Amino acid sequence: MNVTFNEDSFTVTEADGFVETCIVLEGLIERDVVVNVSTLDLTAKGIHSYNQYKEKNSISLYFLIAPNDYFVSASDVTFVPDSVAIRQLCSNVSIVVDNIVENSEIFQLILATSDSGVNILVPNVFVTITDNSSKLMIC
Repeated sequence: MNVTFNEDSFTVTEADGFVETCIVLEGLIERDVVVNVSTLDLTAKGIHSYNQYKEKNSISLYFLIAPNDYFVSASDVTFVPDSVAIRQLCSNVSIVVDNIVENSEIFQLILATSDSGVNILVPNVFVTITDNSSKLMIC
């Protein structure tokens, strides 16, 4: 059986607030199939919890130096047996909405499994976050 992401890459604007990603499994299964989906910082920087985000953003100097771009995610996705040959499970990764003007930033989604009967076709994809903040113009 094959597992992959539903897209080769994802693009989202900050204003969207999340990116929906789907994992696709092809092939009939007779047992539960578990794959792990996790995030990895590249140019985009992840934060682990909303409370951590609030704490760091109360210190404006830190926020200006090292803003966070998305909420780190790591979860198991479980496909259960049924008679469907192709199935898809989706989840969201939350994006941090801020007022900082910045370049597009990228993080990675990674698929992994310890199940030797599962072939991961595309083990990772890139998520690009485009900025929606207005540039300040001084006249």
